[in-house]
Amino acid sequence: MLQLEGIIYTLGTLAVSVGIGSLVGYGAFLYAKTRHMFQISEYHFPVVPAVLLICVVAFLQVLLTYGVSANFRKLSLIDRIRYAE
Repeated sequence: MLQLEGIIYTLGTLAVSVGIGSLVGYGAFLYAKTRHMFQISEYHFPVVPAVLLICVVAFLQVLLTYGVSANFRKLSLIDRIRYAE
């Protein structure tokens, strides 16, 4: 259950940050291009930063899930039941 919840949060985070962030970034590029700001004329999608973001978020999700699962396994059965309520 913890792993599934972590995956859902991770996918949501990536959808917002990479998906919507890319659209907003492209919109900012178009705005700057039409206003001739900073001599911007070409748009290059930041592939390397996007891939790094995906890797870092996925790694943190795996690390947090592992840490929480390890702590949860240390609890007695009674404490686990209390925690679930």
